[in-house]
Amino acid sequence: MGKQIFVNKIIIILFLLLLPVFSAKAFDFSFPSFPDIPKFPKEHLLRVLEKICLVRAKINQKHSYFSIPRICKTKNIKPPTLEFYAEPQSITEGESTTLSWASDNTLSCEASGGWSGEKTLSGEEIVFPLMTTTYALSCDGVEDGIEKSIEVIVVPPLSPIDVCPNLPDNQATIPAGYHDENGQCVADQLPPADVCPNIEGVQETVPAGYHKEGDSCIEDAIPNPTLDHIIISEVYYDVDDVHGAESSNEWIELYNGTGSPVDLSGWGVYDGGASGSDSIPAGTIISSDSFLLITGSSTTASKWPDKTFVVLRSIIGGGLANGGDAVLIKDLASSTVDAMSYGSNTSIFTLPVPSPSDGHSFRRINLTTDTNTASDWEDLVMPTPGSF
Repeated sequence: MGKQIFVNKIIIILFLLLLPVFSAKAFDFSFPSFPDIPKFPKEHLLRVLEKICLVRAKINQKHSYFSIPRICKTKNIKPPTLEFYAEPQSITEGESTTLSWASDNTLSCEASGGWSGEKTLSGEEIVFPLMTTTYALSCDGVEDGIEKSIEVIVVPPLSPIDVCPNLPDNQATIPAGYHDENGQCVADQLPPADVCPNIEGVQETVPAGYHKEGDSCIEDAIPNPTLDHIIISEVYYDVDDVHGAESSNEWIELYNGTGSPVDLSGWGVYDGGASGSDSIPAGTIISSDSFLLITGSSTTASKWPDKTFVVLRSIIGGGLANGGDAVLIKDLASSTVDAMSYGSNTSIFTLPVPSPSDGHSFRRINLTTDTNTASDWEDLVMPTPGSF
């Protein structure tokens, strides 16, 4: 023990002898220059002694076999102080807070509670507590220690306000496509979808007479109206000089609007005055939606280029009278399939079709209508054999 005391005294004496030589900071103390020492000898020595004692106390804490010299009177050592706080002290779950501390006259600091480990004498640290947690910090001085703790309150997050209680789950805001009506979320009224964007106006459904093709509405094909019988569609009886001679170059036109081919073999062509008929040649078939021209002479075709005629064995009914006559078509059972009368002949129509001028023809106004009256017919200045 005597040897240790002797060593301590030697260290202090050497330090005091060398101190005036240096002008630097040590232990947070700026030593005066050498000429200033005589002015403050006592105060100067006390401050140096205090610093040395603090260092020896800290060494003693770490290594107990280095005892504190008796010259270091503990009554002159200041007590430790510690400030410790959290900002903010109350947080919502998932948030963080910052722990801050500052100590004085301390040698070391140790954390416990919600955190752990050795801490610096002053500092700050960000923590993320999952629940209300107490954080403690103890700092040791030369003789005494100091400890402080703080409780960080963690509150659960607030449940979001459900602005649409009538919809499943919590709705923090009104969902897209909805609006508020008296505290309820009601779906917006969407404008009707236009299923036919290619047609003017908004079409909620495909209109009648149309069908869908892709994104467009296409008008249905209108089928040709059909009749249940062959009709006489045009009569050319008052032949002009350009188109031949009376009787031999007269012609009638038949039309098949039944929707199917019809075999006319053996059918009879009559006029209003003849007792007999002219038979249509065997093998004569009229296709659906087609015309058939019938004449009494093979020379008629030369008067109407590019037209094909079925030639009877004689002129039609012995010749169609210009003043008035009738034309009839009968089937193999001699049943009248169609008939018309013109001029003065009232055998078919009570009010017959008026006689046209020389070179004109009678033609039906509509190929799909047959009222069996003169109103079905019109006067045609330029005949149209084989077409409409």
